[in-house]
Amino acid sequence: MTKDSDVIDSISLTHGQARWAMQNFNMLSGESESKFDAFIKSLRRDGVPFADDEMGVGAGFNLKYRYENLMELALALTLRTQGIVARDMVKLIANHRVKLRSFFRTAYIDRNHKGAELEGLYVGPAANPKNFGKTLSDFLPEEGEVETISLNTTQFTYLTNISGWHLDLSLVYLPGGSLMTFNFDLVTASKAVSVYIKGHSNLYPRPPIPLTDIAVDIVRLAQGAPEIKRGPKP
Repeated sequence: MTKDSDVIDSISLTHGQARWAMQNFNMLSGESESKFDAFIKSLRRDGVPFADDEMGVGAGFNLKYRYENLMELALALTLRTQGIVARDMVKLIANHRVKLRSFFRTAYIDRNHKGAELEGLYVGPAANPKNFGKTLSDFLPEEGEVETISLNTTQFTYLTNISGWHLDLSLVYLPGGSLMTFNFDLVTASKAVSVYIKGHSNLYPRPPIPLTDIAVDIVRLAQGAPEIKRGPKP
C-alpha cells in the first residue's frame, strides 16, 4: 500500500485544477466563479500559497500546486469563514509557513491519532443522559460510540473513536483592529473541545480548526481534480 507521505508528495495541480479543488472544498462565500478566481489570484500575489522561491520566473513558467500549497489555500478559506480579513490571513500564513506546513503533513499522515490524555472525549454532564445520548448518536457513524458512565451519581457522556488533529490559533481581533494569536499549536480532538467550550468573558477566540478533516478533503479533491484546459471558456 502507498505510504501516506508518498500520496501527498505526489499531488501536483495546475491553477485551474487547484481552483476546482477549492471551489469544491465548500468554503465559499457566495461569490461568482470569476470573483472567486480573482480572490485566489489576489492571495497568490500577496504571498499565499507560494513562498517567493516557489514562484518561478518567466512567462512560460506554470505554477504547480502541491499538497502544502493547497492546504494553505484551504486554511485561508477557512479563516475567511471565521471573519479574518485577507491581509491578516496572508500575513499569518506566510509568517508561520514552515510551522504550518509541518502541521499540514502531521494532520494527514497521523490522522488516526487519538491522543493519550483521554480514551474518550468528555461532553457531559447531561441533564438527561438518555435523551442526550439519543440526540448525540444521530451524528455518529456507527452504534456503540456513545458511552454513558456513572461517577459519584453524576452522569457523563463520552464520545469514543474520535481521532485527528485540530489547529488551535485562538485568534482574536483586539480594539484597534490588530489580530492576535493566543496559541499556535496542533491539539487533539478532546483538547479542541475543551478549548471550544470553556467559558469566555469579553474575549472570544475563534474555535480550533479541524485540520485533519480539511487535509483528508484536500487529498481527496486533489486526487479527483479533472484535466482543465487553459484559456477562455467557449
